[in-house]
Amino acid sequence: GPNQVSAVLGLGAMLALRFRLPLVVGVFSDEVDNPVWLAERRLNRVANAVAKWVLRRAAAIRVDSRAVVERLARSGYRNLTYVPFLITNADRLSAPSPETAAVRARLLGSRAGPLAVAVSRLEAEKNVSLMLQAVGKAAKVHPGLVLAVVGEGRQAAELAAEAEQVAPGCVRWLGRIENSELPAYYQAADVTLLSSNRESAARVLSESLLAGTPVLTTDTAGAREMIEDGISGRIVPVGDVQAFADALVAMCRDRGRLGQMGQAGRARMANSVTADAVVRQLRQLYAHALGRAV
Repeated sequence: GPNQVSAVLGLGAMLALRFRLPLVVGVFSDEVDNPVWLAERRLNRVANAVAKWVLRRAAAIRVDSRAVVERLARSGYRNLTYVPFLITNADRLSAPSPETAAVRARLLGSRAGPLAVAVSRLEAEKNVSLMLQAVGKAAKVHPGLVLAVVGEGRQAAELAAEAEQVAPGCVRWLGRIENSELPAYYQAADVTLLSSNRESAARVLSESLLAGTPVLTTDTAGAREMIEDGISGRIVPVGDVQAFADALVAMCRDRGRLGQMGQAGRARMANSVTADAVVRQLRQLYAHALGRAV
């Protein structure tokens, strides 16, 4: 939670100052100085104050979204560097999984598809409710539509109840699935859905594209860095149920086109989030923080 994160940040900054060491900070969210997040609760505002104090003292700040880099730079923060989030299982995501066909058949059951998958914590900022409402609308056009939701969270029970009201029979709740098993779920799906209110660079987008599955997502900070709208997926405004539903309907009309979008996304991800690419950029970041050349 924000209190634990702010405590760790503050401790790290104090140790760096005490021992005169360069402080390197990672920013993996779009929360610092974000008015929506700040308005949610007082604890967030306390954590934000600590984060700002730490960021002003950092020799290097690693950020996983160019959009967040630009926003923080406009607020006066310095020493910002974009380094994408490492997808440690990139090779497994890209390789065909032998379990894909069985997973697809089990999730669809007697329904004709298409099959959508969502990999998400079931928390308020993910706005899974929007996704459920959009799926319910899209199912009126594509009555065989199934949404499989991977993830756990505090909203699990209320979201399951909502799904029965807005998208009856369409949703499969899978709970937590091991990371090693996820490739089969991404590859089994025709499209991956993400409906968050805020993200920096959501890992699910990279994972899905590496698996060759296109994405429909809300327009959070890092979405346009990973997805070419209309080429490897679709991007719609945050909080817009109808736009999300309309895009889902349009994408599901042409499954051949979905396959082409997935291949375009895989090619785009191959040179940005793999171990070699990220390690190279991290070496440069730390060398800069230490004040020496690589």
